[in-house]
Amino acid sequence: MSVGLSSGASAILLYHSLDQTGSLFSIDPALFRRHVEAIVQSGITVAPLAQVRETPGALALTFDDGHRNFLDRALPLLVEFRMPATMFVVSGYCGHKPDALTWREVREIAAAGIDIGAHSVTHRDLTTLSAAEVQVEMRGSQAHIEDQLGRPVRAFAYPYGRSNTHVRRHASEIFDLACGVRLAQAGRDADPFDLPRVFDFYVRNPRRLKRLASLEGRVYLELRRTASALRRGVAARLGS
Repeated sequence: MSVGLSSGASAILLYHSLDQTGSLFSIDPALFRRHVEAIVQSGITVAPLAQVRETPGALALTFDDGHRNFLDRALPLLVEFRMPATMFVVSGYCGHKPDALTWREVREIAAAGIDIGAHSVTHRDLTTLSAAEVQVEMRGSQAHIEDQLGRPVRAFAYPYGRSNTHVRRHASEIFDLACGVRLAQAGRDADPFDLPRVFDFYVRNPRRLKRLASLEGRVYLELRRTASALRRGVAARLGS
C-alpha cells in the first residue's frame, strides 16, 4: 500500500483479541475485516511500526498480548493485503495460557512477516516494580523471544500502557522504541519510548480510520482524550 493521508502526523492502532465477546479489549472479527477493507479501499499507507513516525498520513497496526485468535482471524487478512504489523507477546504466557499463542505459532506468525515485539514476561504494571524487576521483565521477555525466533527484538509495549520516567529510561537502554496508550497521533516529534496508540474501540466505525491521521483525526482524538480525563476526574471526586 503506497498512498498516505495528507497530514504531518501518523497514527498507531492498537488491537487485542479478535472475538465476539463484546469486551472493550476485543474486536469482532467481522469488524476487523471491515477495518482492513476500509484501509485498502482508502489507499492509506500501512507502515511498519518502526517507520510510521517518518511516514506522514500512515497507519501502523499493533496487537497486544499474543492472543491465539490472531492466527486465523487477523493473519490471513494481513498476509493477503501485505500489511505490516507488530504483535507484542507476553513471553511467560506463550504455551501456558489457553488463549495465548504457543511458541510454534509465534514462529509461524513471524515467518509470515509479522514483527514480534516484547510485552514483558508476566504483564505486571512496571511502574510498581523495582529497577531490578523492570530489567527482568524487559530483558527476560526480549531474550526469551529472541531465543525462540533467532532474530533481534527491538520493540516493546508497556503492560497496561503504563510507564514513568524511570521505566522509559530502562526501555531506552534495551529497545529501539516502546509503545504506551496515550490517545494521540504519532508525529515525528513523538517520544519513541512513549509512542501514542489509538485503541480500536475509538474507531469502531471504519470510516473513522480514513481520517485518523488527518487534522480532523487529531481534533477527534483530542476531544476523546479530554472527555476521558474529565470522566476520570469526576470518578476520583466521587470516590474521595
